[in-house]
Amino acid sequence: MEKFKYYLIINYCLVQVCALVLAQRFWRAEVTLIESGDEPSVSVLLFGLVLLATLFVLLLIKFKLSFLLYYFTEYVGLFVITFVICTAFTTFYVSALIGVVAVFLRYFIKEFKKISVIILAVGISSLLGVSLGVIPIIGFLLLLSVYDILAVRKTKHMQVIAEDAYSQGGSQIFTFDIQEETIVLGSADIILPSMLVVSVFLHYSALEAFMTSVFALAGLLLATRQREAPALPYASLGIIGFLIGYLIQAF
Repeated sequence: MEKFKYYLIINYCLVQVCALVLAQRFWRAEVTLIESGDEPSVSVLLFGLVLLATLFVLLLIKFKLSFLLYYFTEYVGLFVITFVICTAFTTFYVSALIGVVAVFLRYFIKEFKKISVIILAVGISSLLGVSLGVIPIIGFLLLLSVYDILAVRKTKHMQVIAEDAYSQGGSQIFTFDIQEETIVLGSADIILPSMLVVSVFLHYSALEAFMTSVFALAGLLLATRQREAPALPYASLGIIGFLIGYLIQAF
């Protein structure tokens, strides 16, 4: 388990550092995915979309069609996110070429999956972190935290989705092998706190972003002490870190 904690820390820090660098590029270019991203009501809308997406995934699993979703994410999603990331640094055609190369690597090299998970996490974290204000992300995190507890502890459908993603080799999860055991962490557990860190950094300061990041990481590390723990409520400790950083800045 200690090795997994190091793995978690490395991936967490890597995603956030890359997302922060990328987000600053998007911020200067005024790239945004969501209009009125500062409106608190956006958090409710996003939560509703998550519920619909979850229902859709469960239906695909029931009818043994979930592989279609994973193929779409693995190849179309990877190409689009890689392309968008690269357009922040280079030309349209070079970005498209790099996107195609990433898809080929994912298809032919099994171990490239670990890199594709990071690419997707960085792209989503930066794009949504730039597009959403701090308050909507906090509201979204709180709603998802309650949902995560219910989905893991009560209905247990989150385990069904995680097991299916693992068996199908989907990039919706981070995996780490320890001897004969494989530990699974949902990519959303790193993406969501990273979104908050990016938004705090852009709208407030580096200090508040740092405090947000440290507290969210501490929460995730606490979550690793339990088996099948809902990680998002722990990752949401980043909200407390933000408030502490805000108070330090104020005084």
